[in-house]
Amino acid sequence: MMILLRRAMRAVELTEADLAPDTLVGSLLDRSANSVINMLDRFRGDEVSLEREIAGG
Repeated sequence: MMILLRRAMRAVELTEADLAPDTLVGSLLDRSANSVINMLDRFRGDEVSLEREIAGG
């Protein structure tokens, strides 16, 4: 016998402005772009460190 427990959901209040495509999609795209930029910067830094390590070692 399997019993599934349901978590209580909190009530969420949204206004029409919260659902506007411009702000919702734009902010999601902006956050995603910033996340990718940060990851690429970190990878570039790791690559430079590795190249220096190889050249010096």
